[in-house]
Amino acid sequence: MTGKSKKQPTRMGEEILRGLGQMRDALEREQPLESRFTMRTVELELEPRVYSAEEIQQIRRSFQASQAVFALMIGISPRTLQDWEQGRKAAPAWAGRLLQLMQEHPQPWIEMLEKAAVERKPA
Repeated sequence: MTGKSKKQPTRMGEEILRGLGQMRDALEREQPLESRFTMRTVELELEPRVYSAEEIQQIRRSFQASQAVFALMIGISPRTLQDWEQGRKAAPAWAGRLLQLMQEHPQPWIEMLEKAAVERKPA
């Protein structure tokens, strides 16, 4: 078998090519695209919420974690967490998203803590 097999265009591919051709034609005629095509604007509210110092403390306490352990869980310094919990600094947007996920889906975080716990043997 020396020849390359040509794939038949899929129905979806044909539709895409037809639509692109129609768009090209509309642009060449300087037609407004919205007169020829369905145009939609979607508004998404994806901004993470801002957590108060008290809310951050509540989330940490819901995991029964000290400030040092909670800071390790989310990859920050204990000092940074103290600043957030005492209201000296606001948690940045990425932290708000992370805190939201921790509240909505606590199980993976609980499992992380359980897996990380090392049993200490008495001396």
